[in-house]
Amino acid sequence: MCDSYNLHLAYTMAKYGMSMCVLGMHEELRHFNIAVNALWPRTAIWTVAMEMISTKAAQNNCRKPTIMADAAYALLSRDSTNYTGNFVIDEEILREEGMKDFDQYSVNPGATLLEDFFLSDVAETANFGTATSILSLDVLIDETKQRITPDIVQKIQAIYQFDVIEGPKIHSIYFNLKNGQGGIHKSLDNTQHVDVHFTIDLQTLYKLFSGEMPLTIAVTSGKLKIEGSMEKALLFSQLFKPLNKRKA
Repeated sequence: MCDSYNLHLAYTMAKYGMSMCVLGMHEELRHFNIAVNALWPRTAIWTVAMEMISTKAAQNNCRKPTIMADAAYALLSRDSTNYTGNFVIDEEILREEGMKDFDQYSVNPGATLLEDFFLSDVAETANFGTATSILSLDVLIDETKQRITPDIVQKIQAIYQFDVIEGPKIHSIYFNLKNGQGGIHKSLDNTQHVDVHFTIDLQTLYKLFSGEMPLTIAVTSGKLKIEGSMEKALLFSQLFKPLNKRKA
């Protein structure tokens, strides 16, 4: 449960606060024929907030705000005398209204959608890759070295520390994407400063580098912990393979 609060406490409080309001207020206002319902998105919605968090990195993996507008219209059109106290998912209420084409709501139709991990059924059923195909850490490092180019170093200009958890062991590796041709090392010169510190398990690290999991999913699910510059952390995703596509 603690991982659910890590790095996004305010968002978590807002979500659960909204839920508590619905549970209490729908009974208080029922005798006035006033309905109180909550509307949740199935996926990430491309808003100003998402743009600030992702610096447009996740835009193609979001839906447009129009899906929430249509879902809200459908919700507000329900009979307030008997439809109250519900926790409504945007996609589900639109399906009830006969909607079948959800590609129209995607910023990039056909791209992988970032799902809201505050929805329990999504958290339990989402599956990004398997543990059986994980490479050893050394092999993964060797493969990743090939992606470091002078152009990448020039664009990113940062040094990253990864504490990789593998069973009872923790391996520290450093990505120098700031100096010279760049590189990956197991130690860091005392004169160099780490801009971003990642803590992650080997399985999740593999999924990120193989394109089986988006960076934002790793963060919001608590699999990846970040200390330091969030802007620099998002720039590191340039070393990841493109996301494997999954139809909405």
